[in-house]
Amino acid sequence: MRIAASIQQRWVELIHNSNGIHPAGKLVVDFHLYPDGTIDGLRVAEGTAGKMFGLLCQRAILDPAPYPAWP
Repeated sequence: MRIAASIQQRWVELIHNSNGIHPAGKLVVDFHLYPDGTIDGLRVAEGTAGKMFGLLCQRAILDPAPYPAWP
């Protein structure tokens, strides 16, 4: 759950700094999370929230990386 919490925290920070614009819609992202905590192949698979929020979502995932290695 630390990964999800890290992503959510970064998402909230990015939205807070986006000049009062709030996302509306849906984003589905795909990515590979490797055992060493690195990420590869991040992409928006489907979305209705617009390109800007797709990019923010990707940053929310990439900025805290690398994540802790798998146990």
